Amino acid sequence: MMACPFQARSFVHEDLTEVTKIVLPGVGAFDEAMSRLNMSGLREALDDAVLVKKVPVMGICVGMQVMGNSSDAVSYTHLTLP
Repeated sequence: MMACPFQARSFVHEDLTEVTKIVLPGVGAFDEAMSRLNMSGLREALDDAVLVKKVPVMGICVGMQVMGNSSDAVSYTHLTLP
């Protein structure tokens, strides 16, 4: 069996200052994902990295949903990423 070369860990705002690509994975409900993103302080870091620095981003499942402009089915606002 081949070992995975990556380790999962939590990220902080400073971790996003030097990234060249971002993958937003998705597990769970949109509201919970946005709540955790907002509480973590990473929302502002993602806005800066993607909207200002133009770092490419890929969202998977709810990770893609948080990048949308709006939704009628949720209470949080989206990240509004390109």
